[in-house]
Amino acid sequence: MNRDEEPSEVVGGFLKSATEMVAAYFQPYGKKVYAHLRIMVPSAEEEGEWVHTVKGVGVQLDQLPRVRDAVRRLLGVAASNKVVGTIPAGKDRIYVGTNTFRGEQYVFVRRYYKGDDGEWHPSPKGVNVHAERVTDLVDLVEQLAKAAEELT
Repeated sequence: MNRDEEPSEVVGGFLKSATEMVAAYFQPYGKKVYAHLRIMVPSAEEEGEWVHTVKGVGVQLDQLPRVRDAVRRLLGVAASNKVVGTIPAGKDRIYVGTNTFRGEQYVFVRRYYKGDDGEWHPSPKGVNVHAERVTDLVDLVEQLAKAAEELT
């Protein structure tokens, strides 16, 4: 299975908006299985179907507990622009935290890359939801972690 194929097993999801869903799923790649939090959008070809986008993050199963722990910490954060967890992801990192955009508070799970300047910068790959949806995000990651335990 390559990265462009549909997920092998969708664990769950919630509507972020009328046109976007945050979904959790597993996808094998080579000999490894990755756990994904990914934005999905309605299919242009089939009504009622959703397709995944490149927006989102994937981690090897052994890193999923670290993602779950960081996402859980979001429940106790009242400050804006705060990182509550950093998880290695190959040469990149996955940051979990909060930010403010146009006066609104959001929570995120986003891939960062190291720039030529030596600093870490956000990539377009990530999940960003309004802060009032934080419990939905936590619940979804909990479902993913529980399903991962059953895989191993």
